[in-house]
Amino acid sequence: MKLGAKMYYKNFIKILIGLILTSNLFGGTPLSKSASSARYLSLNGLFIAGYDGVNSLRINPAGLAKLSGKGFEYSLFGMLSQREYVKPGAILHKSFRDEDISYSLGAYWNLSENIVLALDYSNSIDYKINWPFAVYIAGDSSSAILAFDHMNEYSTTSINPAIAIQFGEFSIGFTLNAINIKHMLAFYQGNKNWEASETGIAAYQLRTEAEAWAFGGTLGIQGSINEKLKFGVFVKSAITTTLEGNSESRLFADLDSTDSISDVSTDFESPWVLGAGIIYELNENLNLNVDAVYKLWGSTQASQSYNYSNQLWENRLSGVDSLSGYKGTDIPLNYDNAFEFGVGLEYDTKSNLVLRIGYKYSQSKNTVATYNFLNPSVDEHSLSLGIGFWFEDLYTDLGIVYNRGIEKEISENENYFFPGRFSGDSYVPSLNIRYQF
Repeated sequence: MKLGAKMYYKNFIKILIGLILTSNLFGGTPLSKSASSARYLSLNGLFIAGYDGVNSLRINPAGLAKLSGKGFEYSLFGMLSQREYVKPGAILHKSFRDEDISYSLGAYWNLSENIVLALDYSNSIDYKINWPFAVYIAGDSSSAILAFDHMNEYSTTSINPAIAIQFGEFSIGFTLNAINIKHMLAFYQGNKNWEASETGIAAYQLRTEAEAWAFGGTLGIQGSINEKLKFGVFVKSAITTTLEGNSESRLFADLDSTDSISDVSTDFESPWVLGAGIIYELNENLNLNVDAVYKLWGSTQASQSYNYSNQLWENRLSGVDSLSGYKGTDIPLNYDNAFEFGVGLEYDTKSNLVLRIGYKYSQSKNTVATYNFLNPSVDEHSLSLGIGFWFEDLYTDLGIVYNRGIEKEISENENYFFPGRFSGDSYVPSLNIRYQF
């Protein structure tokens, strides 16, 4: 490569990373990610029969067997989004546009001609919703306007070793996931005796933080049916762990003369996930990928129970709060199984440039009874675009995804505390850089 071209390329990458790190790219919306690669995201976010460097271990680790030599990789992605909830009476709520960033670092190495090892470190916001929220509370002789944090977040730090082995036209791969899960939850609880007793205030903030380590794995297989048709399948294990931490609220100090902080524990579950896909070579320049994923959310816990070490906390929070609609000891889940279906096209110009486009339909795991401020996810249509280019051993991929939520109308008969219309949309930019040698 000529020196001038190298300097231009390096300056372009520096500018690009700077723009991503200083822009408000990420928003307050639930995000359940299965990929952190621009190529995966721009080809519908699944790409189960394909591969993309170290990031292959996140979807189908069998794809690692296609890699040669050694390589290092850096991925950066996030979300600019907003959720909307319109309550009866045209009362509109919009979520915050928080600045979050997710990234991963990884490396791979061909141990032999048929065996590839890989290791990935990832730090990400996996699920987040954060609302600006104020409530007006009126009694017979007094009233109050109070502001509260209203959020639900799961973030993870994970270390993911993987191995893939090639057997002729077929490969098999396995990823072990060691995951540190951090959970933050915040909402409010009312003081139903506020006006009568003149004790405390009308409502109180309740905030919980908890974390734990968990382990899971992904097993994948890829193969060629003929020269033009490839397939891939994977199964991702469920994850179960108990998060431990503390909850804080002045409610209990004011009304029960007990501690404002209590130890808390809560069980966490993610489902088994099954996936399958194909890649068909339409011609020497153009490939079509078709993918489907099925998530067994229906077999996970029906509610998220919060167990407090302080019995006074447990007693007071055990009923549904008439003001907020939440039960402090139990958040209903009652999820349904959910599927995703996507298609993608990848066009290789044969001149160090690849163009990509993708579409995906994602079904929400929510049932009508589980919709609220903390769980507002709806079904989504996703359209993605991407580009890949390289100079010698340096590969760069860029992608952008637009997710459009399908409006969900919930009646008061279906969900007494949270009827109304849920919707939202989001943009997901992504960058991936890989050096191979």
